[in-house]
Amino acid sequence: MAEVDVDVVVVGAGLSGLSAARELTRQGVRVLVLEARDRVGGKMYTLPLEGCAVDFGAHWVAPTQRRTLALAHEFGIAREPQYLDGTHLATLGGRRRKFTGSTPFVSVLGTAETAFAVVGVEMRRRLVDPQQPWRARLAGRWDSYTLAHFMRTMRSSTARSTFTLIARTVFGAEPSELSFLYFLWYAQCAGGLPALMDFEGGAQDSHLVGGTQQLCELLAAELGEAVVLGAPVSSVAHDSTGVVVTSGARTVHAGRVIVAVSPAVAGRIEFDPPLPPAREALAQRMPMGAYMKAAALYERAWWRDRGLSGLAFADRGPVQMVVDASPPAGRPGVLVGFVTGTPARALGGLETGARRQAVLAAIAAMVAPEAARPVGYADVNWLEERWSRGAPVGLMAPGTLTGLGPVLRKPAGSVHWAGTETATEWNGYMEGAIQAGHRAAREITV
Repeated sequence: MAEVDVDVVVVGAGLSGLSAARELTRQGVRVLVLEARDRVGGKMYTLPLEGCAVDFGAHWVAPTQRRTLALAHEFGIAREPQYLDGTHLATLGGRRRKFTGSTPFVSVLGTAETAFAVVGVEMRRRLVDPQQPWRARLAGRWDSYTLAHFMRTMRSSTARSTFTLIARTVFGAEPSELSFLYFLWYAQCAGGLPALMDFEGGAQDSHLVGGTQQLCELLAAELGEAVVLGAPVSSVAHDSTGVVVTSGARTVHAGRVIVAVSPAVAGRIEFDPPLPPAREALAQRMPMGAYMKAAALYERAWWRDRGLSGLAFADRGPVQMVVDASPPAGRPGVLVGFVTGTPARALGGLETGARRQAVLAAIAAMVAPEAARPVGYADVNWLEERWSRGAPVGLMAPGTLTGLGPVLRKPAGSVHWAGTETATEWNGYMEGAIQAGHRAAREITV
């Protein structure tokens, strides 16, 4: 059995764990990063399709995500605005409509009610402290019901469809699965609901040329032999003198451990002594979202010739959103479909061939019949990923944030917590992962 002594063990080589490890290493702290997968990146996963880097995990970066942009700049990674030239498409209530701008116009009532609901969210989320959302004056009330309950008075299908699409595409969940307080907090962490919804200037503004996973690959290359792959952590023994982390035949002695995985994944680790009950409860109370991404490859981006942007939405069927992920020149052409929430759970149960057929049929219905005939196809179902258990973020149902929120970031003795779920800025995003990693590192060094 191999025994190793370091100052800090980091569990997880996603962006949060690697960011924490880098900060500690720069301050002379001896760090060992243990990653269960045979790759770094966690939910940042880029695959090359015909020479085109396609992100099957984290996809975009927003102008306000300064840590992510700074890291990309440091590594010399360029960013490319999301292709939006031309007309967008929305299939709502079985009827396909063309639109430009940020939202489709369906009816005066639908447009007005949607705008009114967004304003209602904006007014409320400003009352939520990102650091301590459970202390908002109406926190108990907002955490007692779901986003679906907030939507109950919406008369128009447009408003209901809009908020259902937000819940699915942003969280991988249904409105009935999300605490309204959690929804408000998430929006507050991003700087507002429009920041989550928008492409230009918002969360879907740009993508990194070459894919997002390279951020983690370059961080890992910098850390060198301090990053160990194929090393799932099975147990952590901890007391006031330090920790003993077990990973296969490897035993690591350290002063502290940073667990940089989601609460759902951290729940698979055996802690001795057991963690405080509230912290243990997070593993059961914060399931991951249901998310699948599918990429259809074509010889060229033929939809651009027709004046279409490739951006499409649908409130029915297995695919909720389609975006153009082609290189600037449009060769090859790539359409990425997002399958989220309940449709992701249903589609995940199909055989590979049937799943492909269902996705391509949906994309064809949303964009054009030619979309059903790609020259290549690939998909990733995050619910099947053993070391993620879903994507993009751990979810909170009613009662979770007020009941368990205070222990999200609170160290348990020598055990510290990172991961995007613990972030107070851009929670659930790459930006949040970096912020959480830096914060965990500061807890140890300050």
